[in-house]
Amino acid sequence: MAVKNPQFEINIRKNTNANNPGYGKYYPKAVEKQTISLRGLCNHMAEHNSIYGRDIIQGVL
Repeated sequence: MAVKNPQFEINIRKNTNANNPGYGKYYPKAVEKQTISLRGLCNHMAEHNSIYGRDIIQGVL
């Protein structure tokens, strides 16, 4: 079952391992749509209300 969220998509999965204490329970798993580079992550963070520029963020990371 997929749950739509404005930020990201989540799949809800049922634990089917009978040897696990969480057997029969449901757990969320985030869906990965793409992988970004460190530079891409820095650009993304700098564009979202950060007082620091891409270069400063990259230096910290």
